[in-house]
Amino acid sequence: MSNHIVRLAVEHPHAGLVAIEKQGSTLRLSYKDREQFIEWNVPEPLIAVGSEEGELCFTFSLANDARLKKKLYFNDGAFSFRIPDGISYFLTCEISTFPFSFFQAREGSCITFIHPAASVNLQVNIDKTVCEDAATKKYFTDYTLISGNLRKSCRLYAGDDITIGEYWLCQSPKATSWPVFLINNHAMDKQQVARLCP
Repeated sequence: MSNHIVRLAVEHPHAGLVAIEKQGSTLRLSYKDREQFIEWNVPEPLIAVGSEEGELCFTFSLANDARLKKKLYFNDGAFSFRIPDGISYFLTCEISTFPFSFFQAREGSCITFIHPAASVNLQVNIDKTVCEDAATKKYFTDYTLISGNLRKSCRLYAGDDITIGEYWLCQSPKATSWPVFLINNHAMDKQQVARLCP
């Protein structure tokens, strides 16, 4: 059984000794005669805490061996976090059958897809999602895709697709601010994609 952190102290270069206590889904920080509560709404177990380059780094254990990493930045005498660069979500997902639709991650995530018949895995980094036009609700998502020794960076709008090695990835025609995509081992026509994508 893993050890879960409930309370500990970490030395921070600017805040000094920071006492950290996990209270359900909230973190209580005590430092320099000050108390601060961080509301992240993450009830999952805290398994690692560190201080790197002036940031407090937290790792939470999620279902299916996923790890959620969050950071706190110290500025003007207090800790705070930024979205999305304060959050990254690492997940490994097995593709049982092709085509495979995926909608369980957000900006800042890194998902490794494994298929038993494939010779290499597919890593999808969701770099950012941007609203290009609020009136028409036109969004795009920037991805970095890695498969074996291949690496591609791309910008996909709703319905766009890209091939990398053995994998074909298509942004859902309905995708907006939440990345939704379909992975297959060959290209598919738009009607099939529209039927399969949430």
